[in-house]
Amino acid sequence: MLKQYSYSIKRLIMLIDVSIILFSYCLASCIRFGMGGLGFKNLIWILLISSLVIPACFTIQGLYNFRYKTFGQALNRIMIAHCINLMVVALISYMWNIRHFSRFFMITFILVSISIHSLSRLWIKGILNHFRLRGYNYRRTLIVGISDTAHRIILGIEKNAHWGLRIIGIIKEGGEDDSYFLSIFKKYPILGKFKDLKTILLSEAVDNVIFCPHKKTITDLKSIILDIESMGISSHVAIPNPAVKISTTFLGTIDGIPLITYHPLKLTPFDIMIKNLVDTIGGIIGCFILFIMYPVIGLAIKLESPGLVLFKQKRMGENGRIFTLYKFRSMYQDAEEHKKELLKKNQLEGAVFKIKDDPRITVVGRFLRKFSLDEWPQFINVLKREMSLVGTRPPTLGEVEKYDMWHKRRLSMKPGLTGLWQVNGRNTITNFDEIVKLDLKYIDNWSLLYDFYILGKTVFVALQRKGAY
Repeated sequence: MLKQYSYSIKRLIMLIDVSIILFSYCLASCIRFGMGGLGFKNLIWILLISSLVIPACFTIQGLYNFRYKTFGQALNRIMIAHCINLMVVALISYMWNIRHFSRFFMITFILVSISIHSLSRLWIKGILNHFRLRGYNYRRTLIVGISDTAHRIILGIEKNAHWGLRIIGIIKEGGEDDSYFLSIFKKYPILGKFKDLKTILLSEAVDNVIFCPHKKTITDLKSIILDIESMGISSHVAIPNPAVKISTTFLGTIDGIPLITYHPLKLTPFDIMIKNLVDTIGGIIGCFILFIMYPVIGLAIKLESPGLVLFKQKRMGENGRIFTLYKFRSMYQDAEEHKKELLKKNQLEGAVFKIKDDPRITVVGRFLRKFSLDEWPQFINVLKREMSLVGTRPPTLGEVEKYDMWHKRRLSMKPGLTGLWQVNGRNTITNFDEIVKLDLKYIDNWSLLYDFYILGKTVFVALQRKGAY
């Protein structure tokens, strides 16, 4: 698996490297020919070759795979890559008899490029260490089984922090020697036994489950793996023979131990990085608009009814992460206390509550809901990376308690400000299972273009006030 979590970082670093090559070329051109010199255009072929050769050499030497242990090793490989690039440029210049070539320019370009690439590696290493030490961008991982294989995997995870994995606990198969556990696995809590695994996954925030079976076979694990997949959680099996093909799988290793990964999401780490970038930009724009409208809406809410301007509620996010959702308050302050009285009037079937002409809604709140303005503070959640611009509807904790096993897969992605349910019927769809099917359709067919389509349709639906109450 677990190499896939560093792919996004590798691509980003490669983009930085190409940008450094471009900057070094421009700087060397200014030093040699001055601003606007003809040398910039005449030697553009060197830039094109270098932009291909240097990243290729970095890839071959492992500079994108974190194989180097020290800065000295990285610097040595950076210098080797530039020497190879120099030889390729010189060879092409000789074979094609290219007249536009400057030795001074080439030396300046190489020295500048080596210097900036070296500094960038120091900076990137420092940034990654900074975020890793503060616990950002990690995947909560559960180890199932107590064995030598599990021990090696744990050591591999501990030695390779850039994988972004954090072990939250261990599940015992049952019948293992406790003294073996206490001597090797004492750093991590025992969360239960194998028979408790489903219950633990429903109650804990878990992103990955790694099976290190001591007694059980792949056949024994098949049913639980299918259950885990239906919940939207990645599972991995450490096995001596990786020749197994079940559902959507791919092979990987941890410290040389083969793993088969059963991954329920279609998104690659690079897709997630792009989606997060779009969310960040959208979150900044949305929060700026929120800052402008807040005084007007806040005053209107306060004038009609006492209480806070913002309504805060605990919701469940990606793979069981609990966060505080923000909305403009559209109900009277004691609305939650009267909810039980209205449950019998619920117009939606299943684990969700909604009624038309809710008596708890204020006049201002009804206006806010009609134009979806009450949802605007959720841009704060988007900027905090708890939600996405487009995703699934964020459920309350009480709703999740009523979920069937397959319902939980809708939590395998971040919840969104909008989604397929909101733009395809919203409150006209009264069956919760149908809402979940729309969420799973979005998860299985995600693309950046699909997100933009949903965002565009959301604006249209909001202006038409379809299904809003």
